[in-house]
Amino acid sequence: MFVSIVVILVMLILILFKNRIFEFKFGKQIFTVLMIVFSGVLIKGAFFIADAKYSYVVQFPWGGKTTYTTNGFHFSGWGIIRDYPKTIALSTKNFNSEKGKTDYDDTSTVSGIISPQLIRFSDAAQANLYFMTRFQLPMEEVALLNIDQQFGSREALINNLFKPSVKSAGINSARLMSIQEYITKRGSDFDAFFYDQLANGLFKTHVEEKRIYGEATSPAKVLGTDGELVISKESVSNRSEMRIIEVVKPLEKDGKYVRQGTNDLSRYSIDVVTAKVTYVDPSAKVKNLISKQRDAEANAALAENRVRTAVLESKAVKAEGAKKVEETRAKMLAAQTEKIIAAETIKEESIIENQRLLENKRLERETAIIDLEKAKLEAKAIKERADAEAYRKAEILKADNALKEKLEAWKYAQNVWAHAYSKRAVPSTVFGSSGSSNEAYGGISASDFMNILTVKAAKDLSLDLNVKK
Repeated sequence: MFVSIVVILVMLILILFKNRIFEFKFGKQIFTVLMIVFSGVLIKGAFFIADAKYSYVVQFPWGGKTTYTTNGFHFSGWGIIRDYPKTIALSTKNFNSEKGKTDYDDTSTVSGIISPQLIRFSDAAQANLYFMTRFQLPMEEVALLNIDQQFGSREALINNLFKPSVKSAGINSARLMSIQEYITKRGSDFDAFFYDQLANGLFKTHVEEKRIYGEATSPAKVLGTDGELVISKESVSNRSEMRIIEVVKPLEKDGKYVRQGTNDLSRYSIDVVTAKVTYVDPSAKVKNLISKQRDAEANAALAENRVRTAVLESKAVKAEGAKKVEETRAKMLAAQTEKIIAAETIKEESIIENQRLLENKRLERETAIIDLEKAKLEAKAIKERADAEAYRKAEILKADNALKEKLEAWKYAQNVWAHAYSKRAVPSTVFGSSGSSNEAYGGISASDFMNILTVKAAKDLSLDLNVKK
């Protein structure tokens, strides 16, 4: 803006003294060239080209501000232009664990680089925290003007907002666990705590000191700084008095940690895109203690392994003896089982044979019963047929007054007397009366005899030989 004011003043002076300038040789040409150059400078000061990676806040000379978030030509009105990256990356120096040194990140992709953050875990173990974070600034004019009003430049924004927020999140995440917990099982929890607290706000924590009196039962495990004795909650001292410093983490009813208040980043509508813990480098003292603990654990594991080996060998010897005993027992049991199976087989066969005989007898008995029933049914059928036949004959006799039977009896009677009459003695010489020849020899005529017997038979049989009309 200062340059623009100077250019305007120079142009006014040239306009005021242009007549004198025209008196010089080539004065008009010089005047024209100067006016074109200064006009170009003024036009350049009134407009600017916006980069797509940045958002801009323009403060005009006559007061007021505006923002631009798109690329291209924009009017600046010879005002002050402040640019803010739409995405700000803040990272520590990368740690090369193989070389044991740090290397700087590529500054072309990182907005700010800071030294590793010193953190202290709940058991007072110190370590350097390496991380990589990325934040996205708001695009709305009100939020962007609020950031510009509070910080005034991107350098101030990085130094006064992002760096303190990242450091606080790292320090408070370390207080939620011990170095042993981080190394053994809660490394992923630490990463989640770091991102959560940076995006949503810090958890509330406070330190409580407790003293326990009495005999201890195991050696203490001390992790702390020089000149300060700090004993973790899990540790036990050999002295009669033990001091425990414990980091207390209040919880909500739903089990979540209580937060300290509103997050600074969310207050300015800034989103956390990435928050990663790249490395945690314990201090030399902690590394030495961890190394000793690992050596002790390794020795204990080795001794335990030896004991386990001896126990296994003893068990192996016992197992071998037990194996032989079991083999002998198995053979005897096999022989005994074979005998038992043979006896049971014979028994089962006998049972099956008895069952077969019983079944045969049962079938014979059922067959006899069936035959008896059949005979009864046949006798009953015969009786019923005889009764039916008798009934039929009786009905027939009843219907024709036993005509057939009477005729048969009559025929039989006729045959008897005819046969008897044919066998009678007839005299060769008859002396007598003047009657028939039959009367002459004391008899009656055959015709009369037949008529008499016929009448008698018909009377006896109640036959009526006359044809009824």
